Amino acid sequence: MLLELKLNRFTLIHEAHLSFKKGLTVFTGETGAGKSILMDAVALLMGKPASEDFISDGSEEAWVEGVFRLKGIPEVFQLYVEPGEPLMVYRKLSRKGSNVVRVNGQTMPLKQLKQGMASVLNIIGQHDYMALFETEYQRFLLDSLGESSFQALKRQYRKAYHDYLELKKSIETSYLNDEEKARKVEFLAFQINDIESMAFCVGEEETLLDQKKNSVGREKQLAKLNGVLHHMNAFEEALFVVQKELKSYDAESIRVLIDHIEAFSIQLAEGIKPLLSQKQHLDSLDAVSIDTIESRLEEMFRYKTKYKVLSVDQLLDLKTKFQTEMDSLTARVESHKHAQENLAALKLTCTELAKQLYKGRLSLAEVLQTKIIKLLGDLHFNQPHFEVKMSFDEQKLHENGAESLEFFMASNVGMEPKPMSKVASGGELSRMLLALSVVFQSVNPVHTLIFDEIDSGIGGLTANAVGHCLKEVSQTAQVFCITHFPQIARFADQHIHVSKQVENKKTVTVIKQLSSIEATQELTRLVGGEDVVRLFNA
Repeated sequence: MLLELKLNRFTLIHEAHLSFKKGLTVFTGETGAGKSILMDAVALLMGKPASEDFISDGSEEAWVEGVFRLKGIPEVFQLYVEPGEPLMVYRKLSRKGSNVVRVNGQTMPLKQLKQGMASVLNIIGQHDYMALFETEYQRFLLDSLGESSFQALKRQYRKAYHDYLELKKSIETSYLNDEEKARKVEFLAFQINDIESMAFCVGEEETLLDQKKNSVGREKQLAKLNGVLHHMNAFEEALFVVQKELKSYDAESIRVLIDHIEAFSIQLAEGIKPLLSQKQHLDSLDAVSIDTIESRLEEMFRYKTKYKVLSVDQLLDLKTKFQTEMDSLTARVESHKHAQENLAALKLTCTELAKQLYKGRLSLAEVLQTKIIKLLGDLHFNQPHFEVKMSFDEQKLHENGAESLEFFMASNVGMEPKPMSKVASGGELSRMLLALSVVFQSVNPVHTLIFDEIDSGIGGLTANAVGHCLKEVSQTAQVFCITHFPQIARFADQHIHVSKQVENKKTVTVIKQLSSIEATQELTRLVGGEDVVRLFNA
């Protein structure tokens, strides 16, 4: 419970030190007196972001401190609070921006303070009225009734759903659609087959260039040799004709010439043998024709130009690159297929967990409906109808399950139940919020509950019922209530009055804890003065 609240130079409050008791504490005062200032101060202790607007005019700093006594210290505070010690929360605000958050004298991050105070304090005010219209807030309220097993199931679902979304996002960002993938694979396969069809080999281009060079030299050499042999053969034939013609002469001198010609012919035949051997050697070479070489080199040039490379070896390297890319794409296809299978499995897991959550929420809804209808009856609703409508759709998974959920109510007999936002008046919302607070306090108790004008839009007898309800809640929790109704204020265990007055030409807010006599006098004022009281008592 909140034991003490200290304020210093906080908006219109120059300085205040309030001590609180168990049970129900009410704050009364004229509209605009400054009751909401106290709510702002408490909200700061709960972790609300600071604002310079909270600092009194003419001051550079302001501070708020709350002292709490708790049955159990929240885990967040266990390193800050020694066993048996009260919890002391301190907030200092500065126009220079050097705001301070301390818990029992030790600095604490604001986010951590907010987390820890969630189970200590709960302010129920105007923003909660509007939140009642929001289906996600309604779901939050319903889920709050769930026991530890339900909360564990909810955490399990959220983890599975988070994994599902992450994998789905990964697939979508890396996904190559089927048509584009097919075109890419087909084109890569075409390029690979096109290059492979030419059967180019590493080093082949250099070999062909060497062969071309050698082939050109061999052809020239063979042509020259054939020319020489041709002339030699012609010379031999000429000698043979000359020798034959000379044999028709009988002169001695001719016979000597014939002998010389025969000897020369023999020598000539012997001399030709090396040339014939060389020719035989050149003829025996398995030479590629120049046309074949040129044709092959032309094909290489065409493919080098087509694929924009400088050599056949680079072309073969490019083919390897194409193959690697196609293999990678194929692997991606397989990986995508595997990811899709995992995604389907995760979706199935989420769906099954969502069904269990839906089943659990149906049970919680029955409990909530029964309790709320009873409480609304106690709060002067005439045969109220309250229903939690849910519709399960496994195709519409969301972070909390797969069902739509909304609170429906009918505040009068014969009315068709409709969404709360369409039928509830301000007074009905106030009482609905109170009823919900009572239910949730019974399952998730908070040490201190603060109701900021929970009596909005209600009348006399209903206000009395609201007062009874607040009094009952205060049996298990410390309750603060800002009210304008004497029917509510009369149930107070502690009554605090808030007013404005002028001091040194400045308006200030004065907070006073009323004695029993002063509280009675304040109730009289709230009723409308002594004349009205006498009128009622007449």
